Amino acid sequence: MSYYGFLYSVPVNIIVPKDYPLAEKRLYKDNYAIIKSLGSDASEAGLHALSFSRDVGSNFVANSDRLDLLAGYGTLGLEILSQTDKVDAILCPVGSGGLVASILLAIKTLKPTCLIYGVECSQAPTMTRALQENRPVPVQIKQNIADSLSEMIAGKNSYNIIRGYLDKMITIDESWISRAFLKLLEREKMVVEGAAACPVAAIMAGKVPELRGKNVVVILSGGNLNMNRVPHVIERALVAEGRSLHVTATINETPGAVAKFIAKVTDAGADILSIVSDRTWKQPDVTTIKVTVVLPERVSPAQAHRCTELGADVIIHGDNIEEAKYYASKAVRDTHQMLLCADDPLVMAGLGTVGLEIITQLPETDAVIVPVTSGALLASVLVACKKLKCSCLVYGAECAKVPKMMKALQAGKPETVPIVSNLAQNLNASIVGANAFATLKGRLDRMAIDECYIAKAIVSMLERERLVADGAGVCSLAAVMQGLVPELRGKRLVCVISSGNIDSGRLARTIQRGLGATGRLLRFGVAVPDHPAGLEQLAKTISDQHAVLKSLVTEQMWVVSDVLVTWANIVVETANEEHSANLKEKLRDLYPSTRFAMDLDNKKVNVR
Repeated sequence: MSYYGFLYSVPVNIIVPKDYPLAEKRLYKDNYAIIKSLGSDASEAGLHALSFSRDVGSNFVANSDRLDLLAGYGTLGLEILSQTDKVDAILCPVGSGGLVASILLAIKTLKPTCLIYGVECSQAPTMTRALQENRPVPVQIKQNIADSLSEMIAGKNSYNIIRGYLDKMITIDESWISRAFLKLLEREKMVVEGAAACPVAAIMAGKVPELRGKNVVVILSGGNLNMNRVPHVIERALVAEGRSLHVTATINETPGAVAKFIAKVTDAGADILSIVSDRTWKQPDVTTIKVTVVLPERVSPAQAHRCTELGADVIIHGDNIEEAKYYASKAVRDTHQMLLCADDPLVMAGLGTVGLEIITQLPETDAVIVPVTSGALLASVLVACKKLKCSCLVYGAECAKVPKMMKALQAGKPETVPIVSNLAQNLNASIVGANAFATLKGRLDRMAIDECYIAKAIVSMLERERLVADGAGVCSLAAVMQGLVPELRGKRLVCVISSGNIDSGRLARTIQRGLGATGRLLRFGVAVPDHPAGLEQLAKTISDQHAVLKSLVTEQMWVVSDVLVTWANIVVETANEEHSANLKEKLRDLYPSTRFAMDLDNKKVNVR
């Protein structure tokens, strides 16, 4: 609503409770809505909104049960049937019931044989209770990840339409919703809120066996994504699927005991992210051609296991990509298999079709930015684009921590560069390919991207486009966000988003790093008086600045400057960089000892 209000120059005032999530308020503000925080809960906020609308004479939109909104929602059903008439069933998420009622009315009018199922979270069974009681009744709502479906009572108009016509009402546990969220993220590279994942969750949980073999349409509605919540949903999904394990072990306090425990876990093929957590992964099989994949020892267990689940034979060898490639080149002599690498001319010919598609579909393109791994994709796209449109500029983007293309162009030949751990792990070739370099030499503009902008680009893709790409894939977008191509302002630019080999566990950490880089997560340490009122006053200061306290860890043992103070390590959530800067200024005024994470990273100061 706020987006279309901005689009059509209609002022939109949104009344939310005082404790409404900062991330969601920021999304409204980004679309130029006017936000007012009133009331302690949704009911009180609704009363304030009604009073405000009467005072200013505006149109009050309380929920989705208005007849004009229902008519608008119904166009979704019309679109489904206009685009495909081979629909046997439709699964739709249900909150107060407005969307499913509208779709039901439209579909049943045009195609009565089509089944319509509603799906809601078991922690908020609003419509299920209404159908059981034969009238809308208030329901006790439990906190859940499908919060946009958490309506306390079903809409009267929606209920009257649904009653007697809905073919099935399904409730689904939120553990399945989190698994569906992860499945959409990993398989479809789509990010949706928990509410939208409910229909997929119903299928995954086996709630609709009668639809096996049928043509089913799943409604993925809702894009109000709270990025601070995404890592938690991913972690819950990994636990629900058995891909993340929490292990408790008793270890003797002797030298080497922890190392032995870690060795046993790693020998089992698991990845230890911390001393209290490890993760394993699972995905289905879809291959019929014998494939052997050689991966370095430092590869994520998730990626190795994914290859295995897809039917490939996985060999782990070498410390880096180059050693793995060397081993593979020797192994093919004995196995008589074909060695495929990106620098192969035939592979490059295939990669070049990306450039053909860009120019044929978007002939007005002025420039293209391509991520650089071995350089094969970049070289192939460059040849294709320049052949079809010689005026088209082609740029390469790589992580500044591993600048192999920049080094090669400076030296006039491929040069080996050390591999440094970074967010763009899939760009971590230590040297560019010989064929790729020969193609690119003298024809390329290139740039190196700061890692923090890669994290920002991943978060931007998630929030703005609802797409998932790994750090390597978003380097082209990161170059634009970093301001490295000012000469392209006002031009028609294509950013190639390549690679979807995202590690879900790493994605959660990347999101948090991106939020930190954009000033929406702030980490700092501060010395507070060692008495009850000390931490209380600090928490009140944070609250008064409308920031959200996410983590607080105290230390007394290692504070050497003053035994009467406690050192507190704190993480808070803020709305944006301006909000973060204001909070920093306030904390520095009240607590001169405050040290912020960015200060520590850049200045290497001693905090205690």
